[in-house]
Amino acid sequence: MGTVVTCGCGERFEVPGGGAGGPGTCPGCGETVGAGSVAGPGEGDGRPGSPPVDVDSWWRSLVADRPPLRWLYAHDLDGRVFGANNGYGPFTTLATFALGQGAALATMAKAQYESLALALYALASLLTVLWINAMLRATEGSEGRLRAFDRPSIRYGRWVMSWTLLLVVVLALMANLRLLPFQTRRAPVDAAMVFHADAQKLSLRAPQEKAGGTAYDRDKKYMDAWLTWMTGSEHLGAAKQLYWIEQTGTFGQDFQTYTAELKPRSTEITIMQPVAFLVRRGSDAYRPVYRQIPLALTGDGESDRLIIEEPNRDEFLVVIAYLRRADGKLFDAKEPIEVSIVRSK
Repeated sequence: MGTVVTCGCGERFEVPGGGAGGPGTCPGCGETVGAGSVAGPGEGDGRPGSPPVDVDSWWRSLVADRPPLRWLYAHDLDGRVFGANNGYGPFTTLATFALGQGAALATMAKAQYESLALALYALASLLTVLWINAMLRATEGSEGRLRAFDRPSIRYGRWVMSWTLLLVVVLALMANLRLLPFQTRRAPVDAAMVFHADAQKLSLRAPQEKAGGTAYDRDKKYMDAWLTWMTGSEHLGAAKQLYWIEQTGTFGQDFQTYTAELKPRSTEITIMQPVAFLVRRGSDAYRPVYRQIPLALTGDGESDRLIIEEPNRDEFLVVIAYLRRADGKLFDAKEPIEVSIVRSK
């Protein structure tokens, strides 16, 4: 009657002899196993006759018996003789490389290159995993029967593979939830949210340039002069007049992209040919930043709907457009026209 022993690779088999058991050859990896690996009564989890709590056996049931993971972790080569080379250095280098990739993605990527950064990280991670797999599967000899590294190095390399895969999964989950440092979590715009704006005739809206005025005030004056030159006249007639429509305050929160409509308070007013910008106000030293946003055009090329692309909490909407009254009368230039910015249905 033989004795059941457990090899370091996780294989359990019977060796001849009683008592402590004699030496035997593991059918899984070919290593000689002696009495020191016998699963005796009372060992393991403390229950009489229970098998020992063996990390290798647990790992084998989790990974080695599943075909895709068996290939990835090179368990299908466990029947070959292990080599004498130490692989801790190369495997540690790859583990550090994987950690460096994650750190670079989390700290160095810029928001405007988000898709490119994630694609490059995915490619680098795939190459790292394949590189680790190639090292785990490396063999020596004319027939490839000798593995390139010793048993401890192979075991360490498998933990490096697990660490790399875990890091990729965690970062992918964080990217999906937009929790990486260069990502911004944006809230959807509820249909009930309404932002307000005032419209003023361009020739009257800009303040006079004077000492103490901000760069933003001066910039508005310069833009007025440019628009007046572009149109060729300050007075465009009663039918339609050029107006500056500016949101009151900022968005106050980072929102997702949405389509909005400009609705004047008076139903007799029509907004025509708008050009829209998201603006971040500058300081005394810096000019404001204008980010043009597209229109949701209809078949005839006219639209009062704006595609507000990912507005930030410190931005506000500015629209330059023609306003026309249904009765053809002039607007009261001294009184701003109230405009609502509402989400399109």
